[in-house]
Amino acid sequence: MRKSLTLGTNARQWLKAVHLVLGAIWLGGGICMLVLRFSWMPSGLSDPYLLDRSVGLINDWVIIPSAILSLITGLLSSWLTPWGFFQHRWVTVKWILTVGIIVSSPVLTSSWDRAMETISRAEGIMALQNPAYLQYQSLVIVTGIAKVATLLALQVVSVLKPWRRRS
Repeated sequence: MRKSLTLGTNARQWLKAVHLVLGAIWLGGGICMLVLRFSWMPSGLSDPYLLDRSVGLINDWVIIPSAILSLITGLLSSWLTPWGFFQHRWVTVKWILTVGIIVSSPVLTSSWDRAMETISRAEGIMALQNPAYLQYQSLVIVTGIAKVATLLALQVVSVLKPWRRRS
């Protein structure tokens, strides 16, 4: 009989702590991006570009690494603990939401952010008159709010574990 690989209690607690911290960093990065978008007021010729570049840096240096590492620690937690991938509804919900955000972000939001950065670098303050820039801006804000709400829900689900074990 083959014994399955599982983590001991101490290792499991550390993995859980690292996973929660990474999720909090991911959530915090998303909140910072929204705060920048909502609080920014144009005042100079290059301001839109500075905003867009700042958001891009948060995405590249905070959001992407924390999302990938959170996914990896989640995989390890599901694989190496009794929680499994689909034995508990709360884990299944977390997987669906996490994979949904990670797949949709580079396809949608990141491409919109990059397009805004390209437009604002070329047009400066005049980007605020560009219909494409304004459309991307609206899309980024709406999806950003949805992502932050989802990440917040993931944090709550991680702590409360609200649904019973699947039969």
